[in-house]
Amino acid sequence: MYLHPTYIQVETLLRHGKTDEAIKRLHTHLAEHPDDLHARYLLAWAFYLSHKLVDARTAAEGLFAEDPEQPHLINLLAEIDLAEEKYEAAETKARFLIGSDADHVAPYLLLARIKFLQRNYDAALIHVDKALEIDPENKEALNLKVRISDTLGQYEMAQKSIDELLQLDPENPTTLANLGLQKLNEGKITESLELFAQALAIQPTNMLARHGMMEALKSKFWIYRLFYHYQKFVSRLSAKNSWVLIIGTYLAARVIGGLAEASNGNLQIILNTLVVLMALTFFLSWVINPLLNLVLSQNKYGKLLLDDREKKMAKLTGASMLIAILSFAGYFLVGYYRFLLAGFIFIGLMIPAGTFLNPEKTDKQQKLRKIGLVILLTGLLAIIFEGGIFLIITLLSLLGYQFYFNKMMISQFSRKFEQ
Repeated sequence: MYLHPTYIQVETLLRHGKTDEAIKRLHTHLAEHPDDLHARYLLAWAFYLSHKLVDARTAAEGLFAEDPEQPHLINLLAEIDLAEEKYEAAETKARFLIGSDADHVAPYLLLARIKFLQRNYDAALIHVDKALEIDPENKEALNLKVRISDTLGQYEMAQKSIDELLQLDPENPTTLANLGLQKLNEGKITESLELFAQALAIQPTNMLARHGMMEALKSKFWIYRLFYHYQKFVSRLSAKNSWVLIIGTYLAARVIGGLAEASNGNLQIILNTLVVLMALTFFLSWVINPLLNLVLSQNKYGKLLLDDREKKMAKLTGASMLIAILSFAGYFLVGYYRFLLAGFIFIGLMIPAGTFLNPEKTDKQQKLRKIGLVILLTGLLAIIFEGGIFLIITLLSLLGYQFYFNKMMISQFSRKFEQ
């Protein structure tokens, strides 16, 4: 096959993440050669890599209408489906590709990625193993197996895949990032940071390495290290078991609180301390990420890892905490009840401030934003009128926010078991 110089230039630009420049080159080329099918395919791929998904789909579907039997076009359309979270459509295409050529690695890898993104880790492992049966040295498949094994807590299997990858390609940035995550799991934070830095030096846009470095920087704080392992544990739970954990912990706290009221002496102190620790753990699970993101935003390296969404929630959470601290200080200085009320309300407001942009879909973010604004408005009215009905509405709205947010996140992030 003849390779036009433009193809080589564009593919080089795409490998280095220069998608805008690649698109310009292709537009110039296609102005002179509008019927160049490979250039049109590269343009669709460049649109996809630059997250211009509407343009990518239009270009790919145009090519597909002309030649619907090309596997690379079906694969690209499946990738676009995946980027748009149309998992069922992507899976249909992946299974069609497997049916067309059961001895090709790519569709098994595609299906494994789909299942992984759906949190169906067991099915993802089955499909990635099928890919490795065909090509035992496939680096993408081995790296994906590391991610799946790590998520499932199968650290020995993950380490075995990493060892194979290091023999095949010791400077692969994704492999280095996966090794960094393994070191982080072992509590070797300095080593993990060095590995993430190596990966980013090779490929600055590597998202796994960027995520890993953020986690490692935050894990310098011992309390976050505990939370990091708690997150990994929760990610392995089904939706049902996630609710059992939440509701069970809440009921346990109520029972322990009741026992504390009925007891006295040292036992009462111990039980009350336990209730406070449980409540604090719940509260920290909501706000620890935005608070540490606020710390990272002051770090010359950390601030480069945060996106605009994370920075915004960090600032709002920090502002809410600062107002709460000043309010409590005002109360202790002058004994003004409104200051005490304001302190507790703004402590509560840290929860919506630090979480409302967590859902991936804009409509869900808007719903959480509206509930957060209701909490803020009724909270301010409660401060002005020293409690009353406005305080009750604020507390109920805050409880409603937590329930709705939990429902949303459990639905989105809980582990699935369908094949």
